[in-house]
Amino acid sequence: MSKAFIFDMDGVLVNSEQVWIKYENNLLERILGKDLSQQIGSTIGVSVNLVYDKARTLGFSMTREDFQKIYDGVALVVYKEVTITKGVGQLVEFLVKKDFKIALVSSSAQSWINQVLQRLAFKDRFEIVISVNDRRDLKPKPSPDGYLETIQRLQSTPDKTIIIEDSNAGIVAAKASGAFTVAFTQNLLDGYKQIEIADAKAKNMEEVTGIVKNWLKFN
Repeated sequence: MSKAFIFDMDGVLVNSEQVWIKYENNLLERILGKDLSQQIGSTIGVSVNLVYDKARTLGFSMTREDFQKIYDGVALVVYKEVTITKGVGQLVEFLVKKDFKIALVSSSAQSWINQVLQRLAFKDRFEIVISVNDRRDLKPKPSPDGYLETIQRLQSTPDKTIIIEDSNAGIVAAKASGAFTVAFTQNLLDGYKQIEIADAKAKNMEEVTGIVKNWLKFN
């Protein structure tokens, strides 16, 4: 079986959570109204479709397509402003040297993922890229569906897979897949509390490399 390493995108490959926060609160209030926006709560690690589904249960009437279009417009600004996480390129090259198959599973829309991929010098290293938001046949994070499909398509198994996540929904999804889960903290918003269930924690990509080196001793 192949060794696999699966990245989340927002908050891991890029510092997008810190950029989204500048726009999203006002965006949701403008679309949903203040009361409904407050009921939605935190959207960190949550797909647009899941936000929409929750809003619908609370009485929101806009179509899904129009809701997505509004978000897509803001995303064009957000993903121009984000910065690539320092050291992630070096981590990817290390993983390639160690014969890992590499993939990306994100709650973001595919068009948003594409904006980030075009900025990555190592984009061709990803053998599989999945937008859980766009794959309506997959349950969104915190369900492990996206990760389980990716592990299978990489011809790996959970015990041979490492997943790096930052949001609680993502961490729960990664753990539920059975993979070794790394909680990444570098790009977290101030005050965000990660759930303490991951197998390891890293504050930068250099620490992630160290975690992988230690994992390789036993796998």
